[in-house]
Amino acid sequence: MTVLKFHIVFILMLISSLSHAGKLSDFEKDIIQSKKYKHEENRHHDGSGGDWFFDIIFEGILGGTENSNTSAGKRNDTPHTSDQNYLVELIEVGEKTSKQRISKYPRESGITKRKNGEIILPFYRFNMNTQHVDNQIYGLDFKMEFGRGVHGFEVRTTKYRDDQDNEGLRYNQFQYFHRMSFGNKVGVNFGMGYANMDIVESFDGLIFSLPVLFQNGRHFGIEFRPSYFDADGVGINEMDISVLYTYRKMAFRLGYRSIESPGVDIDGVYFGMDFIF
Repeated sequence: MTVLKFHIVFILMLISSLSHAGKLSDFEKDIIQSKKYKHEENRHHDGSGGDWFFDIIFEGILGGTENSNTSAGKRNDTPHTSDQNYLVELIEVGEKTSKQRISKYPRESGITKRKNGEIILPFYRFNMNTQHVDNQIYGLDFKMEFGRGVHGFEVRTTKYRDDQDNEGLRYNQFQYFHRMSFGNKVGVNFGMGYANMDIVESFDGLIFSLPVLFQNGRHFGIEFRPSYFDADGVGINEMDISVLYTYRKMAFRLGYRSIESPGVDIDGVYFGMDFIF
């Protein structure tokens, strides 16, 4: 009787393990279900709420630009307008500093010329990471950024693999970076571009990001990178934060990355290495 019970329990556990979908499959199903819900919601409401990242980051810039072009006789000094104008002025300062940092002889007091190996304003940077999500899922991530001064471009591809269910997820990003510097130690990028996520089905759309970089001394840095991907109308939020130890033209990276659909989160610690010029 005990042997029979053991076999029954073993068979039930085997059936359960075979029928249970992995996290990557759950992630895809969540996007599909959210997409259907969005379509139903849009039948009753005009517009879409999926562009919140764009609204927060870029609407103030565009609004501030319009206000800066108005005549002095029609000046608007409301708090909202003042905030927009301040944001535009901040961007102009960041652009100016970025240009100074790549010039041969910076004219601004306290601004030094950028050196190879600094994480801010790279001419070329290649980064590769390996991420641990859980006992079955691991990820490989590759980034390549190149540019000069204010203008930069990045290509990024991430691949997750679930060994238990033999499932895979590929996430490709192509972004333009508007790169700003504030002093010699802080960099802020406005990123905008196209992304594609391929599991079984494929999802694509615009992506917006706001990488922030801090250079602390010669060898230590921090990178904080929030982003938003509009995957066929479904918002995918990403949070990526890492600490870097830089040595000459190399950097060793320890970080945490989370890619979140409305109901499922793929996250974990990662280790990586950068080559920076």
